[in-house]
Amino acid sequence: MPIDEIEFECEELMEKAVTFLRQELRTIRTGRASPGLVEHLKVEVPSYGSTPCSPH
Repeated sequence: MPIDEIEFECEELMEKAVTFLRQELRTIRTGRASPGLVEHLKVEVPSYGSTPCSPH
């Protein structure tokens, strides 16, 4: 395998590892609330007086 291919493959894998680490570090609790703790959550709130919709 040529050295260029090895370097390219390693660079891609390292970028994925760094991206994953950044996402994991956002969830570390430091004693203060942070928007990053809940930015991946989806919440559905029905309006007052409305009936719940069936799931799609």
